[in-house]
Amino acid sequence: MKEHELRPYRRSLGMLFQQINVVPHMSALGAIMETPVSAQGRPRAEVKAEAEALMAKVRLLHRASAHPN
Repeated sequence: MKEHELRPYRRSLGMLFQQINVVPHMSALGAIMETPVSAQGRPRAEVKAEAEALMAKVRLLHRASAHPN
């Protein structure tokens, strides 16, 4: 496949690292938002709404501003 044909597939892929490295200064919500905003170039407001909905779905929205210990 050519590069331009691969892009749609690559946008739908994600990675899950075996060793989790959290960023101490980033909140849970910020960590969830980081990849869609920085790597995919999606609008921050759109990503925030989606991230909050996902956190609510797993009943963790109350921890949105929590930082890792």
